[in-house]
Amino acid sequence: MEGHSSFVLSWQVNSCPFQAYSSPKDDPDLGVEEKKLILEGGVSKTPVSDIPWKLILSKAPVWALIISHFCHNWGTFILLTWMPTYYNQVINLCLYNTFLTSLSIVGFTVPMKL
Repeated sequence: MEGHSSFVLSWQVNSCPFQAYSSPKDDPDLGVEEKKLILEGGVSKTPVSDIPWKLILSKAPVWALIISHFCHNWGTFILLTWMPTYYNQVINLCLYNTFLTSLSIVGFTVPMKL
């Protein structure tokens, strides 16, 4: 196992192209316009009056997030609402006399809220 660990560590160190610089001036990967934008304090500080919803909703990554969030919430809802029925009808576990069911439901939801 030691050989595997050293291989993974060396792969991570060698394949990580990210480096930190003290100032944007020192970063050779930043373009001239990027450096200028960062050093001059960024973009305008005026509040946005119109949010470009059509542009935002036309992007595939936004829809990927929306769909994955929906599927995660739907799956969690189904598991939490049908788990007591499953325990009662399939496993024949009496829900009134056991603390295990409530522990499993709480144990399932607590990590999701963290």
